[in-house]
Amino acid sequence: MSGCSCLVVLIGEDTAKREWIKYEIKKAWDDRKGVLGIYIHNIKCAREEYCCQGSNPFDYVSLNNGQKLSSHVYCFNPKVNDAYNDIANNLEYMIE
Repeated sequence: MSGCSCLVVLIGEDTAKREWIKYEIKKAWDDRKGVLGIYIHNIKCAREEYCCQGSNPFDYVSLNNGQKLSSHVYCFNPKVNDAYNDIANNLEYMIE
């Protein structure tokens, strides 16, 4: 994440279960980087299937005051019928 100003977490079916994701989220937050989540369950995988919506990984990271980070981080859920273009058309604005 060195040299980056923000962290974009692509939220898949199993993302919230991965320890490295939790580490990266904590590191970005502690380094005062922008943090954003994007659900990707509306995008076809390599098997030409859609996966289930994953849990919000920011629900599993707590701040020092006990609040869940999810209360401070926006997670974008793209349109079901046009997820690729919805993400592409809005990514710049979400990051800003």
